[in-house]
Amino acid sequence: MAITKIMYMKAGKAGNVAAHLKHSLEYICNEAKTENRSLVGGINCLPDYAYEQMIGTKEMFGQVGGRQGYHFIISLKPGEGTTEQMYDIVQRFAEEFLGGEYEAVFAVHTDKDHLHSHLVFNSVNMINGRKYDYRKGDWKDIIQPITNRLCEEYGLSIVAAEYSKDPVNMNRKQWEKEQSWKDFITGDMLYCRNKAESFEEFVFLMEKLGYEVKVGAHISVKADGMRRSRRLDTLDEEFSLQNLQEYYEQPHPYKYVALPVYQPGYALIKKPKNAFQQRYYGKLYRMCVVQKYRFQYKYTRYQQDLIRMKELQEEYLFLNRTGINGWNDVFDVKRVAERKIADIDAKKKELYNEHARQKYQYEKGGDVTVYLYHEAHYREQLAELKEKRKEAKSELGTINRCLSESTYAHLEIPDDVDIENLYVVDVPEFESETISYPEYEAYEEKTVETESTVYGPAERTEPFVEPTVSLVSETITEPVSETVPLSEAFSEDTEGFAERVAEEVVEETYHPVNEPEMTKERYETLTDKEKVEWIGLEDCDVQERIHRFVSKMNSIGIVYKYSADMLDEFIRLEAVSKDKKSEQREEADIILQRDYENKGKSR
Repeated sequence: MAITKIMYMKAGKAGNVAAHLKHSLEYICNEAKTENRSLVGGINCLPDYAYEQMIGTKEMFGQVGGRQGYHFIISLKPGEGTTEQMYDIVQRFAEEFLGGEYEAVFAVHTDKDHLHSHLVFNSVNMINGRKYDYRKGDWKDIIQPITNRLCEEYGLSIVAAEYSKDPVNMNRKQWEKEQSWKDFITGDMLYCRNKAESFEEFVFLMEKLGYEVKVGAHISVKADGMRRSRRLDTLDEEFSLQNLQEYYEQPHPYKYVALPVYQPGYALIKKPKNAFQQRYYGKLYRMCVVQKYRFQYKYTRYQQDLIRMKELQEEYLFLNRTGINGWNDVFDVKRVAERKIADIDAKKKELYNEHARQKYQYEKGGDVTVYLYHEAHYREQLAELKEKRKEAKSELGTINRCLSESTYAHLEIPDDVDIENLYVVDVPEFESETISYPEYEAYEEKTVETESTVYGPAERTEPFVEPTVSLVSETITEPVSETVPLSEAFSEDTEGFAERVAEEVVEETYHPVNEPEMTKERYETLTDKEKVEWIGLEDCDVQERIHRFVSKMNSIGIVYKYSADMLDEFIRLEAVSKDKKSEQREEADIILQRDYENKGKSR
């Protein structure tokens, strides 16, 4: 969805107080991100001289201190919009929001998997010299509504109604909880449509999962925990009343629909080592039972725990791996994780300071080879520290979830429970009964109230007998003894797997045919992958990559006006050469995961 993010640039602590403003303007105008600056524009200033004009305005009104500027980012949903649409949206947003009273530069970036635009404007009003005053509520009441309206003109996704001025709307936490139902309901309705042989049976199965189904001009569902009903045709047009009835009236080819399984429960093979771990193991086990017997338990009641199955498994595996015996151990590992993050932050600060010193020496006439080698080494070190911090932060998040996790999920477990294969469930049988539905008409939804039919679980004849149940303790829950270890899931013959991966992963390689002599003009027309192959950045160390890059650029007479441009070119090409190897590993992982899931569904 299109969403607007707001940031501001504070004054620098030393040296140039407007350094952050200058860096922001340079960043959004980067040629590599804006198709050679063709997607850059300005309001009340020229982009090339925007910084100087903004500083002049500050000096004219004596407003050189404090906040230097503001930085807005408008991002679209991946796969939506075009560069022309994004450019028009950000330009019109700037003109309407700023009212022609601020110098501003805007740009569209195309370097990510989603289109996004940047808007940087001066903090000082060029008309009256006052500073821009952002107040609480401006984003919700002014900024985001402008973005929504402009994006709606192009049919783009927008932020939901939570952020409109309607007083009946929910707060963000409630809205996010409602949004979590979207994929949950979509998976259920697709599966039930595939299993049902009639429209009536589809309604029956949805009710058995715990939904209250209303059929009128539209089909809507609501489950315990939902604040509002959801119309199925807003999730998928195929589930309008007319389309769904026609689906069952006409012959249609069989199409396999995967059962919504939120986590296969592989952590259950790790037995708890103590009573403390047993509490988390018990909840994880019970949630697997709910997935397996979803129709009997009306599993929508456990939606919030089911969509967190991955987190539940991470919590239990963390406790099991670290051998935690109680709350004191949890607090101890939390303190260790916090110290680890603090140490990493200190190392990052030292690295930033050293990098600034090296850059200063280079700009004063240093050796380009030395600087490039330092820059490559700096980025490797920084990436390593960021990865370590990410892991430590993830571990700290898991610890905090363990501290706040409610392990109470008391329910009755069938005597013959079997959760070996969660992809196979018992679908209740439907007994045909005569039900009349209103004809599909294009009338207003507000008139549906008197014509709709509500099917509640109480109005249904139970088509199956509940299994014999026994009460299970909250903390002592043992799974069936005959479980299949995870290792057996891969015990089948795996010979030839590498060959299958090699066949499926097709490496894109540049194969020149009658290649002419490389020139500066021809180099500029090559793709990044072709440049990497011509320079020879693959399968060599950092120092050799730098040497090859510099010598190749010199051989065709390429001279960069700014050091940042040369650095961006080298770093980008270096990243492309590394991505080629990681793409092969990712493809292999995807194939392995697909094989594992197929084995689980076929068992």
